[in-house]
Amino acid sequence: MHKISIRINFFICFLILNLFNNCLSNEQVIPTGGCHFSPDSVHYIDTIKQNSPSTLTNYLFRGNMPRSQNETYAYDDLKNAILKRGLQEANVSIPENFYLYSISLLNDFEVPDVLLEKNFYEANPTLGQVMRWVIIGSPFDPLLFSEEKREQHAINLPGHQYDKLPERMEQLKNLTATIANRTIVFYIHCEAGHDRTGEFSGSYYLRWLNWQWNDVITTNKQIANRDISHLSFWALQWYCYYLQYSLYYPIDCYEQQETLPSRRI
Repeated sequence: MHKISIRINFFICFLILNLFNNCLSNEQVIPTGGCHFSPDSVHYIDTIKQNSPSTLTNYLFRGNMPRSQNETYAYDDLKNAILKRGLQEANVSIPENFYLYSISLLNDFEVPDVLLEKNFYEANPTLGQVMRWVIIGSPFDPLLFSEEKREQHAINLPGHQYDKLPERMEQLKNLTATIANRTIVFYIHCEAGHDRTGEFSGSYYLRWLNWQWNDVITTNKQIANRDISHLSFWALQWYCYYLQYSLYYPIDCYEQQETLPSRRI
């Protein structure tokens, strides 16, 4: 029991340090919350038709926390960044009156930003809403396990992964096809828009866009200008193995990031 307690406390400390390092890498740390909003962090992911009988289209984007330099919610800046990126990266003209559905990956350590976003949409319900799906990553490297144990753990991932990526990806697919009287833009974000967002968006790339593992790693690295954190990478890699072993995706999940040496036991 004592060893388990030490491991849990170590993981919590590692998680907190990882969150601070997230923003330090961007040189955008602020005392009251996390990172300031960066339009450069916003990227197009997918276009989704609303369920029948609607003829409208929804969109999925990723980015970082919309906190402005004056500590307010950067709704206008985020909206403009989405419109711009839609044209640049997908050649789509998104209606300016779109409804913004924020999918926040923030956790309970990030109270200022959680409340900032919650309070904004409570005061402006016609502009959008926010839903939290807490993401923390995984403390376990899949390549530390034998192939047999790795396959067993990957198949059972829905029953034990804290981030619930198998469940969340199915929910996200259904959610993004929501019928409404106007276009909905779904916006995935954490603080910096790199690690947890890379894990969550990367899972979507694998599950619904049929990307290969190396393409996901490369895209996340290009967006963050570095490798994503160990915790996020391992959680994403576990999900990749889940797709390979449980859903029989023809995918090779072995390739590692440069900063994560390949290891097996």
